[in-house]
Amino acid sequence: MYIASYQHYTTICVACIGLIIIYLLFCHCVPQTMASAHSIKQGDVIELYVEKLVYGGEALARKGNLVCFVDNGLPGEHIRAHVDKVHSHYLKTTLIEINQTSAYRVQPPCTVFRQCGGCHWQHLAYQQQLLWKQEIIADCLSRITGAGQADVLTPIPSPKTANYRIKANLKVFPGPKLRIGYFMRRSHTIIPIVSCALLVDQLNNALQAAPRLFNSIGNHPRSIIDLNLLCILKHDLVKATVGGSVLPEPVYFKSGIVLQSPSDESMIESINGMQFYRNNRDFCQVNFEQNVQLIDVVLEHIGYGSHKSILELYCGCGNFSLFLARLGAVVTGIDISKAAIREAALNARLNGIVNSRFIAADLHADDFSLPEGTYDAVLLNPPRSGCAPHLLRHILISRPRTVVYVSCNPATLARDLRSFLSAGYQPCSIQPVDMFPQTYHIETVVKLSL
Repeated sequence: MYIASYQHYTTICVACIGLIIIYLLFCHCVPQTMASAHSIKQGDVIELYVEKLVYGGEALARKGNLVCFVDNGLPGEHIRAHVDKVHSHYLKTTLIEINQTSAYRVQPPCTVFRQCGGCHWQHLAYQQQLLWKQEIIADCLSRITGAGQADVLTPIPSPKTANYRIKANLKVFPGPKLRIGYFMRRSHTIIPIVSCALLVDQLNNALQAAPRLFNSIGNHPRSIIDLNLLCILKHDLVKATVGGSVLPEPVYFKSGIVLQSPSDESMIESINGMQFYRNNRDFCQVNFEQNVQLIDVVLEHIGYGSHKSILELYCGCGNFSLFLARLGAVVTGIDISKAAIREAALNARLNGIVNSRFIAADLHADDFSLPEGTYDAVLLNPPRSGCAPHLLRHILISRPRTVVYVSCNPATLARDLRSFLSAGYQPCSIQPVDMFPQTYHIETVVKLSL
């Protein structure tokens, strides 16, 4: 009896000692990990392993319990990074040295890529850009909708990966120390640009002529203003508008030479046999050739001529509506921009389209309601902020059998799709279209059906 009690006592003591040792080891290791993460300061240099790319253009790594966002890093790389900002749960960092380089890292075509805020992924091979855009969309949809892994198709690549933009917004600091360019990353400092790798040649020619134009003007404001350039490819013409009162009237360039005001006919662009009047104050897709493919995807998702009545919300100047009407549908387009609605109506007249109507209305206003009628399909092409909640409710109440959603922001797309999925809609296709090579931006077309 005594021996059994002694053995039992010894077992308990050994177990207690073991637990104490485990506890001491845990206390020794875990606080060190936590302390090393929380003791990081702005200006420190840290070593990281880059895991993936995220929406916004940055790469993601981890240091202890902190997420690290890395400018210019690529997945699979071991790097040293400068800590730019320290937040409670994450760090903002910039790559300063690569210890192990990604096989997909390429030489950026632009000499100011690391400083300029216009591009994000020039250092990544284009096919990998497409794969990561596909991954980012799938991650957003599955994580935010809670509907499991999203079946996202391979993005449709852009015919051009450089010199594709027909529209640009540049920043100008006029005066004796004239600067024209883009904002530096995370700042309002202008990076001077004499030629941009993403702009079509006509815009670059106009950009090179712009300093002579500004130098000929007196009474410069001492603040940054906008220079908006739009190329009409059909007529090899560039229309430039300037913010503020520096140039109250548009200026036109052709082959880098300033012209007098051209005729209205020269401001008409042709897309797949359809004529569109162009105004650089209103929205238009910046990638001309890829816009043609985007239109084809939307028409295919809508079902070509199978729908008799279609409502397009955020219709702009009729980029999709007019093609749908040409196929025989009766189309109602609504947009907040009165100028865009006037252009849409003008474009309908230019093309002899009579089975369309366009309405100017604030889709995000609390008192907005859908026009009376039954619609076979609803086409949505909202801004980056997505659809207003009450607008989604109106659509769900009307119960169109098909909804096609064109999005430029995977996060707000996922948020809005959650409402449709809850109402019984099923995604039939999720097709990304790469409108913006060398950047993290991606257009996605989703077809939903009851």
